[in-house]
Amino acid sequence: MKPLKSGKGLKAPVAAILGLATVGALAMPVAAAEPEPKQGVVPAVVKTSPAALADDVDPALDRITVTFDQPMMDQNWSWTGGGETYPRITGKISYDAAKTTCTLPVKLEPGKVYWVGVNSPSHRNFKTPDRIPAAWHVIVFATKSADGNPTPIPEEMLVRAKRINARAKEKREP
Repeated sequence: MKPLKSGKGLKAPVAAILGLATVGALAMPVAAAEPEPKQGVVPAVVKTSPAALADDVDPALDRITVTFDQPMMDQNWSWTGGGETYPRITGKISYDAAKTTCTLPVKLEPGKVYWVGVNSPSHRNFKTPDRIPAAWHVIVFATKSADGNPTPIPEEMLVRAKRINARAKEKREP
């Protein structure tokens, strides 16, 4: 990324000057110059809906949610992923009043496997007001088939998601 000069002649990457919110593979400018993150406790994912690794999610579910153990910065998120395993977004992303639960409105299909990231190595906009980003977490799940049966999640996706989520947990432990 090519650095830009600030009004004081300091160099900073474009993303640091603009700030970004990401949804899928898109990055959109959302804020002006962002200071470096403070030191503190990395936010933890305490709950997702649907639950990660579930293979029997109702395809009528119209939202994916992530709940953190502490308030997050409003209007900042990185729902990551893309392609065939990323759900169609149907509305405006938002946080609850406490800023601990973020909702992604979606349209799911029966008998399909989904992979939705909460942050990623390159997109880290789920962060606290002190700008401490949450570790990468994955919500991999599958919807019930049209006949109501669970849909198997491919083994390689399960293994990768478990590995990513275990690393997120390790980042919180002393």
